[in-house]
Amino acid sequence: MPPPPPSRLQSALNLCNSILPEPTRQRLQQQAIAFSTAQPYLASYLLLLTLFSILPLLGLVVFLFVLLSILLFWLGVALFVLSGFLLCSAALATGTWCYFVGVVLAARWVYALFAEPRDGAEPAVVDIKREQRQVAQRRRSPSPVKQEEEVQRNRSANSALRMRSAEALPPLPGANGVGAGAGVKAEKTEMETDKMRRDIARSLK
Repeated sequence: MPPPPPSRLQSALNLCNSILPEPTRQRLQQQAIAFSTAQPYLASYLLLLTLFSILPLLGLVVFLFVLLSILLFWLGVALFVLSGFLLCSAALATGTWCYFVGVVLAARWVYALFAEPRDGAEPAVVDIKREQRQVAQRRRSPSPVKQEEEVQRNRSANSALRMRSAEALPPLPGANGVGAGAGVKAEKTEMETDKMRRDIARSLK
């Protein structure tokens, strides 16, 4: 036959033994007997106070336990409800912000598309073909610096040409004993002058 289950008293004794071993319990019992023998009045008062205070202390402990359980339960419920409200608020705020940002961007785009330029400002919508033509024209036309350099170069060439023409003028016949050879030299100089003029005219084009 299986052994009978332990009685409630035996279970309580086992619990006490697990909390307070028997040597410790015996030592405390001996100390209590010695104290009650030495101080009987004080020991009897402390015993009665402990007996009458057990019930209120147990009630306080039970009340605190129940209150803590209820507090934790309602705290969890409040956090759950609050998290739902916070998620809804975040979704509503995000949607509203995206809506207003889209409206502002759309309004700017429409204004830039249809607004007329003011005070000499360029239009918002740029004609691509016109811009391309202007860029090509700027590339074909020389810059002011290059034009100035070309003008200075042409002036230098013209000055050199005048100097050479003045030096190559044929002298008067019979002057300084120069004859037909001076005439041939003057013709060559005139040909060179014409050639230089053609080169200058070609460079100016």
